[in-house]
Amino acid sequence: MTTKEFQMWGNSISMRFPKEVVDELGIHPGLKGTIETQEGRIIITPEHKAKKVHITKELVDWTDKFITQYRPALDALSQK
Repeated sequence: MTTKEFQMWGNSISMRFPKEVVDELGIHPGLKGTIETQEGRIIITPEHKAKKVHITKELVDWTDKFITQYRPALDALSQK
């Protein structure tokens, strides 16, 4: 997808994002994100807030039992 040229915005340079890109990424004014460069490319990652997960006692108990039962296999996997 080709967009318009980069433009000055104060002391910075900006580029507009087409509506299709904005909609696909779920970005909006005020949303924070990160900008990185990699091999001559700009990578922009929107920071979407993660959904809160309710951890029940039942889940903690199941996880403890699983780890205890499969500890040797988990240790072996961690060495690979």
